[in-house]
Amino acid sequence: MIVTCTFVPSLPDELTIRVGESLRLLEEYEDEWCLVQRVGKPDAEKGVIPRFCLQERTEIMASLPKHKKGAASLGTAHVAGGFRH
Repeated sequence: MIVTCTFVPSLPDELTIRVGESLRLLEEYEDEWCLVQRVGKPDAEKGVIPRFCLQERTEIMASLPKHKKGAASLGTAHVAGGFRH
């Protein structure tokens, strides 16, 4: 999964994420939040984030315009905290 918008945590179990990071989706919850883990190490940091901050890589690649030159960039959005029950 790839991060498509920044998230700044407001609770201790939440994870700070930035656009472009790769994360492993571990679990999705009914309240539109999910448990993720940073990619790289088996004991990498875990935390919860809003599900809308993630997209599967294949979805992103399919939606990018095809250009002969230059690189495509992801849009950014800032999310400050969230509500979970």
